[in-house]
Amino acid sequence: MSAPPRRTAGPEEAPAELDALLEDCWRRLQSGVADAASPLHTPALATVHGDGASVRTVVLRRVDAALRRLACHTDTRSPKVDQVGTHPRVAWLFYDAASRVQIRAEGALAVHRDDALADAQWHASRLLSRRCYLGDAPGAPSAVPTSGLDADLATRAPREEESEAGRAHFAVLACTVDRLDRLDLDVRGHRRAQWRFDGGAWHATWVAP
Repeated sequence: MSAPPRRTAGPEEAPAELDALLEDCWRRLQSGVADAASPLHTPALATVHGDGASVRTVVLRRVDAALRRLACHTDTRSPKVDQVGTHPRVAWLFYDAASRVQIRAEGALAVHRDDALADAQWHASRLLSRRCYLGDAPGAPSAVPTSGLDADLATRAPREEESEAGRAHFAVLACTVDRLDRLDLDVRGHRRAQWRFDGGAWHATWVAP
């Protein structure tokens, strides 16, 4: 994994420890992509819209520490696509219950539909994952419980050629992170650190939990 940009430290900070925690944050996030069993594989993503906010569970698909990027996939027909088009600031929440570590991230999110990133992620997707984009639009009303898929596709993965019909509905949501917040829960006393990216570097501080 490429190293994250270095941060700058104030005179009262503990640079080595905060640097190590920042690197560990990105390492943990990277593990959420590689390991489907990781609790960080399915974070919560929050968006803002005209009359409130929405939060949902997504699958973490890509992490790039050097670019400060977190990415997931979405259906272009999903309401969150319009939401981030108007309000691109989003927040992510990750929690590992085993190690009792919470990571929150904030940044600006961009929708990638017909570019190199979207193409690369589409071609890397499993056929069963592509099936999600072959059904009804997310949120479409139904009189009965439904997967939104045709009965034939509900029980199998699509063939390669069938799956390509879903490409028009596929997009990558890529967030450039400029805020990180880490909370380590401990009965002996919780610890919390924050990082802000500004001027080409991370600026860190300890804060009360």
